[in-house]
Amino acid sequence: MNGVLFQVPESDVELFVVSLALGILEGIKSKSLLHEVGTWSLARPVFLSVLAKEELITPQLKSIIEQFDELNLLHELDEKNCDATICSMISELKSIMLNIDEDACRISCG
Repeated sequence: MNGVLFQVPESDVELFVVSLALGILEGIKSKSLLHEVGTWSLARPVFLSVLAKEELITPQLKSIIEQFDELNLLHELDEKNCDATICSMISELKSIMLNIDEDACRISCG
């Protein structure tokens, strides 16, 4: 499979994943993105399988990312519960971000 490979310094891996997840959830919440974006973005098996093995990612973050696969179905079955779930996921991700080492939040160009 051809694609683009991103290399993220180990110290920034969790921040990178949290930032991606927050952006996608905020997009879904604001109705800028469809709920199915969760399924074909962070919940894709090619991403989840790598994430599951990554020791730098906390179990809490892994659990949140795994929920992305269920957002579209949840939205179809129970829209209010889906909205509440998204808000909860955003809250958890913000909490994780607050606990990320301050040095990981620096932008590096080299």
